[in-house]
Amino acid sequence: MKYGIITTGSRGDVQPFIALTLGLQERGYSVVLMAPENFKDWIESLGIPFVPLAGNVEEIIQSPQALHLLKGGNVLRFFYHLQKIAVKTSVQANLIMLENSEGIDFFISSILPFPIVYSIAEKFKKPCAGIFLSMPGTPTQEFPHPVFGSFNHRWFNRFSYQVMELGWWMIKKRVNIFRKQIGLPETKHWKKYISDNPLILYPMSRQLLSQPNDWPSNTHVTGFLQMTPANRDHHTMDKTPKGLTEWLEKGSKPYYLGFGSIPIPDTLLFCNVLSDLLKNHDCRIVFCTGWSLLPDMPEHPNLFVCQYINHDWLLPKCKAAIFHGGIGTIGAVLKSKIPMIILSVLADQPHNGDLIAGKRLGVHIPFRKLSAEKLWNAMEVTQTQQILESVLAIGHSIVLEDGVTEVICQLEKYNAS
Repeated sequence: MKYGIITTGSRGDVQPFIALTLGLQERGYSVVLMAPENFKDWIESLGIPFVPLAGNVEEIIQSPQALHLLKGGNVLRFFYHLQKIAVKTSVQANLIMLENSEGIDFFISSILPFPIVYSIAEKFKKPCAGIFLSMPGTPTQEFPHPVFGSFNHRWFNRFSYQVMELGWWMIKKRVNIFRKQIGLPETKHWKKYISDNPLILYPMSRQLLSQPNDWPSNTHVTGFLQMTPANRDHHTMDKTPKGLTEWLEKGSKPYYLGFGSIPIPDTLLFCNVLSDLLKNHDCRIVFCTGWSLLPDMPEHPNLFVCQYINHDWLLPKCKAAIFHGGIGTIGAVLKSKIPMIILSVLADQPHNGDLIAGKRLGVHIPFRKLSAEKLWNAMEVTQTQQILESVLAIGHSIVLEDGVTEVICQLEKYNAS
């Protein structure tokens, strides 16, 4: 049995599928992973057969136009810009997927390339599973589509998932051109990918997302797809930066701060807030810059700056984590049993922030409303007994979950049916 796993996007979109790939390999399966070309060194260093897809996501997001739109706060214009770039690279990427699909017995796809991957699987008459990391889009009466926030009414909820059609209209033409090229009929609606009842998995903790009773039989919540500490230590991006261990030993527990693959929208605001915190409050901060470009970073003995860090190693040594609200980082923070402050920017982050705040696991501050005073108040709130007890309780439960094994079991069960 050979699995073909296809994903696009940033590190947060790729790392869970690396964890799954390694799990499948340990189970004895053959796997090929197709992902953006800028992750080549990382993936191949783990002994994973890799097919690079056209497009360097880091370069795209760090382009002046993308950063300008992100700073302006117009999320729709930002995504429209990314969509225009995707149109330019998708033809080549789709061809690469197709050319490397022969011999694959089971296709697995993340949300963005799913319509293309599903079409390829349809052409070769092979099973296909969608593994969607966040923002559950399967219709239910139990809660609305995440873009509608807390507006939860049973009569409205199932209807709210029509929002998926808006995203479909942005890619419909491109998908149908590809389907025609490979000899398949056009498809008019996103609903096709639900009505066929394919295997759809949401690798989130059941502590955050309870499975609705009215979901289709092949749709499941499984638990986070997390890499083992040994596999994370193997990669250079997760090596402990020089001097960090000594810095940690010289003072109190720090706060973790980082935005991962999301460039900080307003670097001047952010640096001013950081400077105010360090100047006026007794706190220590480890800041991981990730994909952010910050020319005006403050310098302070209570601030340690690095580009990347192993979350499994660092987070348990921190008082709380301050970050953008990506679902993968949420899983790592909860596993480390510390509170969080989500400074949401776009996509699923506002929903995730509200979810975490609602469960008393931390505080949500939209980045556009950020100030030094609000952030310091939130940092103090995370150390209250109620939040610390909630985080400890959910952390114990999440440590016992094994999302990789659960996903593999669901794949095997679906393939056998």
